[in-house]
Amino acid sequence: MDTLLACLTAPGKAAIATLAMRGPLAWSITRELFRPKQGTLPDEPIPGQFWYGKVGVEHADEAILAAKEQSVELHCHGGIEVVR
Repeated sequence: MDTLLACLTAPGKAAIATLAMRGPLAWSITRELFRPKQGTLPDEPIPGQFWYGKVGVEHADEAILAAKEQSVELHCHGGIEVVR
């Protein structure tokens, strides 16, 4: 199974964008790119848990990370640059 990333919201400028990722590398990639405001992310995702923090390295943006049963969702600002 491949690791897949998809933007679940329509392309273009918007207030919020939702990105979903699933597959064997989804959580490890998420742990590299997302920094929770408090504490650290667990070694394995816990479905139903969510975290507030920042996503990105050079131009970090505030986001909410939600762990789902077989995927993770990232809810961030919907600007074109942030989503890219």
